Amino acid sequence: MRLYVVTLALLFTACDNNKDVTFDYQQRVQTILETRVKELDVRSLGDDGSRYPRKRVLEEQQSQLQNNISIREFLSLRQCELHLVIAKRNSLIGKVAPASQLLFNDLQILNTAPECIDQLVKGNNQLMAEKLINYVEQKESLIIIALWKAILGSRENTLFWHERSQPNDYPLTLNSDVTKNIKQLTQFVQKVKQQNYEFIDEEITQVEQNLKAVSTGDAGYLLNKLITLEQNLELANKAIEYRLDKPLCFNNKPIQKAQYFKNIVNQFFVDKVQVNAVRLNQRYNQLMPHYLILESALIDGAPTVYRQWKVQRDKQFEVALNASKNHVGNIQLLFTQCGLKSGR
Repeated sequence: MRLYVVTLALLFTACDNNKDVTFDYQQRVQTILETRVKELDVRSLGDDGSRYPRKRVLEEQQSQLQNNISIREFLSLRQCELHLVIAKRNSLIGKVAPASQLLFNDLQILNTAPECIDQLVKGNNQLMAEKLINYVEQKESLIIIALWKAILGSRENTLFWHERSQPNDYPLTLNSDVTKNIKQLTQFVQKVKQQNYEFIDEEITQVEQNLKAVSTGDAGYLLNKLITLEQNLELANKAIEYRLDKPLCFNNKPIQKAQYFKNIVNQFFVDKVQVNAVRLNQRYNQLMPHYLILESALIDGAPTVYRQWKVQRDKQFEVALNASKNHVGNIQLLFTQCGLKSGR
């Protein structure tokens, strides 16, 4: 049996949550192979830039709307519904509203402006109509930034990427599965990008509820678990590499210590670490493709620091998701040196 093949029976075997199993495994590997931790390059979690950027760093200066409509001209719009929408935006409450509410105000402006422009044209106020057209065009060009701020730039998405605690048997059990909420947010974003700016109160409430649900998600916890898995397996890899340079076995002949190593591989790597790695990879495939679709729809509105973090995050995911398979290759090298075969 190949080491990286885990049977369905093994996947569904009841066991502990393997919380520290990779650490336990790599410690046993180092002990049996007689390597020392100080010879290994241990890096701290987050050194690779995988931690989610702080709020103040995310608040990068982005393009701002240049409002060329004076207060006097604004007052001349009283005959339009747009007047009430803009007045709400400029109120004390509007100035401190969260990004999601500012987004919906922007959408109301875009939705009500055409009727107001028609009224101005019919009233022979062409100059004001042109100014309002310019204002709306600017607003529309920046709507992708407003969308990003409201969704991926929100506090809820920050919490989604925090290492929030999960049940002991994670990822078999989750505090909440937010894939449905992420898909619904993607549908909302696509409607806006298709220039559908009219949303009733129930739809607005649904968007807010989806955002709230996303805050309970497990992306940060998943990334942390995968990074921990990858780092511990990297330590085990270095221990094996050490014994490849300073052979554990000679002339392709197994020794008792090599057999002990094989037992550790079977009992701790195959039976526990690999099982946990498969479950984490499955959780990634359940959650992240939906988030990546949403992220792709909004990335044009993201600040540079978020884009840079995304690159580092995706790179770390890729490395961690392949860590177990890569470790198998290192195990096989030592098995070959000692004349051992995979399996029991």
